Amino acid sequence: MSLACATSLTAALTIRSWCLGIVLCILTTAANTFFHFRTPAPYISPFMIQVVSYPIGKFLAWVVPIWSWTVPRWLGGWEINLNPGPFNIKEHTLIVIMANVGTSPAYSLYAIVSSELWYAHDFGIGFSILFTLSTQLTGFTFAGLCRRFVVWPASMIWPQVLVAATLLNTFHAEEEGFRGGMSRMKFLFIAGGCAFAYYFLPGGSVVVELPNS
Repeated sequence: MSLACATSLTAALTIRSWCLGIVLCILTTAANTFFHFRTPAPYISPFMIQVVSYPIGKFLAWVVPIWSWTVPRWLGGWEINLNPGPFNIKEHTLIVIMANVGTSPAYSLYAIVSSELWYAHDFGIGFSILFTLSTQLTGFTFAGLCRRFVVWPASMIWPQVLVAATLLNTFHAEEEGFRGGMSRMKFLFIAGGCAFAYYFLPGGSVVVELPNS
């Protein structure tokens, strides 16, 4: 492995990105699965994870101590950094990939719940976990086998990926030494705060009372 490739992998596959991505995916998947069979059913989208993970990553880069240690040579001799530096776009992209893969309930959930509710047949926790893992890993395996046709070509990019890429660029492509005006980051937080206040407080609804005839 070349030095450039090793540096690129180190900048993305950090302890910070793995821990933050896994924790956010676990919490989001648990919440989406819990509310999936309820009405109303709120849904935490991957874009929300993308927005929330940015300030958390910046905070971790600020508070986590800069420690590094070397793995024994018989395990590869890799140097692991607890805080490799500022929260970068590669770490953020890895978290977004985890969120897009793991935040939605698995399709096997429908078969497990239907068999238990409608047919009174409980397969047990062990079978349910293995059934979910087998179906999910089968999909990932076919995606890996067909990556030459459905992943690598630029024509196979889904339109929603462009939205995620634009948001990542908004977070991380702010020019250094910005002077005057409002930054894109500040505008994003102001617009998000106003949208939250509008939908959370009145619900965006206006009640009009008509006079009695």
